[in-house]
Amino acid sequence: MKIVFQGQFLQEGLQKLGHEIHAIELLNSPDVNEQIRAVCARPDLVIIELFGRHELPLNFYDCRWKTVAYCVDSSINEYYLSEWLHLFDWAFVDQKSSVKSLQAYGVNATWLPLCVSEKFFREQRLKRHDISFVGRIDDYRKKRANLLKFLRSHYQINVVSGVPVETMQDIFAESRIVLNENLFSGLTLRVLQGMAAGSLVLTESGGDGVENYFQDGRHLVCFEPDSLLAIISDILENFEKYNAVALRGQQECLARHTSRARAQELLAAIERRPAGSKCLNSRKFYLANGLYNLRRRFGGDYSPSVRLFHELLPEQDASSARAAFILGNIHARKGRQDKAVNFYLAAIAKGFDVFPHLKLAMLFLQSNDTAGAVNMLKAALASVPFPFRKLPAHFESGGEQNDLTAAILLRISKVYYVRNMVFQVGFLQQRADYFPDTALEIARLAWLRRPSASILAFMLLCAKKCNISGELLPFLLQGAREGFAAQGQIRKARGLAGIYYDQAAQEELAGYLTG
Repeated sequence: MKIVFQGQFLQEGLQKLGHEIHAIELLNSPDVNEQIRAVCARPDLVIIELFGRHELPLNFYDCRWKTVAYCVDSSINEYYLSEWLHLFDWAFVDQKSSVKSLQAYGVNATWLPLCVSEKFFREQRLKRHDISFVGRIDDYRKKRANLLKFLRSHYQINVVSGVPVETMQDIFAESRIVLNENLFSGLTLRVLQGMAAGSLVLTESGGDGVENYFQDGRHLVCFEPDSLLAIISDILENFEKYNAVALRGQQECLARHTSRARAQELLAAIERRPAGSKCLNSRKFYLANGLYNLRRRFGGDYSPSVRLFHELLPEQDASSARAAFILGNIHARKGRQDKAVNFYLAAIAKGFDVFPHLKLAMLFLQSNDTAGAVNMLKAALASVPFPFRKLPAHFESGGEQNDLTAAILLRISKVYYVRNMVFQVGFLQQRADYFPDTALEIARLAWLRRPSASILAFMLLCAKKCNISGELLPFLLQGAREGFAAQGQIRKARGLAGIYYDQAAQEELAGYLTG
């Protein structure tokens, strides 16, 4: 099979299976079809690995070849994968949880865990480190920073960042324990890399998908916050017993998790499922919106997306209405309120319900026009089921500005929640968005206006659905300090502090509990 390929994980495996691989690095210009023909006149497949800041060419929506997407770090990249995967004939994601998450966006994805190159495997080596962690350390990884601080108070931890993969594999091979901590729950690359190096992987319990391939105590070791120190002590005192676990993990990794094994799984899955199809206008919208979301996440020029959205406006279909709505969002984010209003009204005229009215309500609130916001909220709620349709009496009668604004924002956020626009974890690292698109972010705006127990409860509901409850610990602490957090919320916060290895917060929260 002739395969045009962009990426790093599956290329080795595809070559070992005997396929003819033509490497490509797609650029924004020239035409995507010309770029592909330049490396292979008639490919059977085009396989693109999507991760990080990778961007597709602007006319990828018009690609004429059979295309496959393999998505890396899919859990944190769903904010653009939910758009771009509509452009591909087959979609594969590296995290099990993303299969269900992406279904809400109409994406039929297949779970295909990550893999390791055969060159990453190591023979047994002299162990120079008791515990090693290799990974990114920054202010946004609070749990990771707390965990390493906690362990350093008891053990010597070898912490390394920013090294090449080959160097990382050598570090792992020379460590008794390879520590794994994740922002999201899943079977991540570090687990496989540690196993390939022939060392014992110590990973957090409950990783979504880990149990599908590996057994705790047979291939690796799992820990909970309250068992971590005891487990490490036992490993170091009985290293030979646990080294046997490490070797079984390595054997299992070599048998089932190499690039060759994973490439074989991908091609077999393609054989089982026919390619899909989408209309050109929809594909153009998905390309434009995915690019817009990437630029929102990492910064950059919105104009390529704006051009594509404007091309869609004259059409008489759903993509035209959605394009008008997103153009309204872009102008609102740029502070061009008059233009934003015009595009939201155009989206409403084209039949796009609920969200343009809610965005107009938020624009009114930015101008402290609560009456206008309430009118827009009423229009939005006309298509939302009870109990959200009926507004509280004080919305009409008025009240203190911040209290009323916070209450309206909370109601808006609940509508977003009902429509499954809860939060995109990939935006977790970003500063506050003052014109957001998800329930949790809008509730945060309400919190900034007037913190309350009801807002806190709703934020916890959103965070639980996205498996990021620990990220709300600062808000829970604020609620406890200011005296409005309920006892149940304080107990929840104390439990989250334990999961996040924040001993100082645990002790402080204990002081707010009564009885």
